[in-house]
Amino acid sequence: MTTRNRNRMTLGAAAILLAAAGFWAGKSLTTATLTPTAQTGTVALVGINGDEFAIRLDGQRQLTSYGLGSNTTWRDAYGIWQDGTRPGCWIECPSRPVPRYPIVTPPTPSG
Repeated sequence: MTTRNRNRMTLGAAAILLAAAGFWAGKSLTTATLTPTAQTGTVALVGINGDEFAIRLDGQRQLTSYGLGSNTTWRDAYGIWQDGTRPGCWIECPSRPVPRYPIVTPPTPSG
């Protein structure tokens, strides 16, 4: 009976040590972070189909070119994400208020 209790205590202690070591190892690893940056510039050229453009970023002399694939998701002026269509403006349009329409219930015919 004491051997069984001793085995359980040994396994429990080993489990606690392994959990603590895993937690410590996970906390000590560096996490990858990505911080987006907003850049401004002047659009120099837009492709005939509207799916590519070149921009001269502020403070740079050379042009930077970008192409939009057909599966690019983008957010329209109402904040709704679109997929499979081309954006009317590039990537994210300026925001507009969402239109609100009153709900009208037709009168029931009396008969």
